[in-house]
Amino acid sequence: MPAKTLYCLINAETVMRKFKPAFLLTVAVMLYAGTHSLLGQSTLNKANKQYELYAFNLAAKTYKAVLERQPNNAQALARLADCYYHLNRLHEACDYYSRAIEAGRTTSEIYFRYGQALKGIGKYEEARRQFERYGMVHAQAGAQYASSCDFAMNHQNDPPLYQVKREYLNTDASDFAPAFYQGQVVYASSSADFGQKGGSVSHWTGTSRNQLLITEPDPNGFLKSPKPLHSALRTAWNEGPLSYSPDGRQVAFSKNNFAEGTRQIRTAGIELSIFTAEVRGEGDWENAVPFPHNGSDYSTGYPCFSPDGQALYFASDRPGGFGGFDLYVSYKTPSGWSTPENLGDGVNTPGDEISPFLLGDVLYFASDWHLGFGGYDLFKATLTGRSFGQVENLGPGVNSPRD
Repeated sequence: MPAKTLYCLINAETVMRKFKPAFLLTVAVMLYAGTHSLLGQSTLNKANKQYELYAFNLAAKTYKAVLERQPNNAQALARLADCYYHLNRLHEACDYYSRAIEAGRTTSEIYFRYGQALKGIGKYEEARRQFERYGMVHAQAGAQYASSCDFAMNHQNDPPLYQVKREYLNTDASDFAPAFYQGQVVYASSSADFGQKGGSVSHWTGTSRNQLLITEPDPNGFLKSPKPLHSALRTAWNEGPLSYSPDGRQVAFSKNNFAEGTRQIRTAGIELSIFTAEVRGEGDWENAVPFPHNGSDYSTGYPCFSPDGQALYFASDRPGGFGGFDLYVSYKTPSGWSTPENLGDGVNTPGDEISPFLLGDVLYFASDWHLGFGGYDLFKATLTGRSFGQVENLGPGVNSPRD
């Protein structure tokens, strides 16, 4: 053994004899704490990466692992709250937002999400306080959302204008985006109980395959058990929302990346593109082509044909709008679909407007900015020429604190 190495070993042995056990215990504790901290940071980095990829279920599990080691880690508390916010587990989101604020995480975004989560469980007074804090940085938005809480408190007990009935065909998975086709209803579902194989859901990754189903009313007015829209020879996933032209010869549909269990909101990373196709019977289609006004760096979705079939309304978060998702219209011309026109600031807002539907001259749509009860509410506005009149909330019979 080289002399230098022997010298080091001898000195190490001398140190062991010379210093007290208490000192060695201190060193051991420091080494453990350092290792513990490094492990915690590594786990936090993993959770952050999962969150950035919108794998909220996975990220939530990993953030909880961080909090087992570091219960007051403000970043992990806030991000876990954000995960629950996107997974529509709003009570849990509120708990962790509160803990994150107590741990010193006091950004304006925390106050905003906390306010939205509180509003989503009907705690309007508490939500208003969070929006007032948010308004210290974002005055217009803070004032709007605080006013929305006042609206909800003043109108939550109004007599409903509509009667809503639950359909028996609903499942534990997501069932959404109904469209009408020649007396039948076509809608999307993430349930694995129908038809095509491969539609199972991964609980932790949040991935899923939603498919289109078709049904019709029974003699009592309720929808019958559905069947897959597409034949077994053509496997197609993640299509919808959609709209059929009034003559039933064309369809416009969205390609989506909706994840089961995750809210269909812009901050959840949703990506949409519209396609049009020729309907060949029983609601199925062929010869699908991309809508010419899709974009690679923004979403275009939620299509709806006008009652005369000569216009296509849709939502997009393309540049040049008033906020996030705005509503647009494109007209059918001999040379194709015209350049999209924004419906204007009477309908569109600094928030998100989606899901347009025209019935006669009345536009129905969803918004998270107009005064409402929480999340996305449904509204209507009457078309006069090419502009829309006053926006009206459809009231508590239709809308609720949730989306």
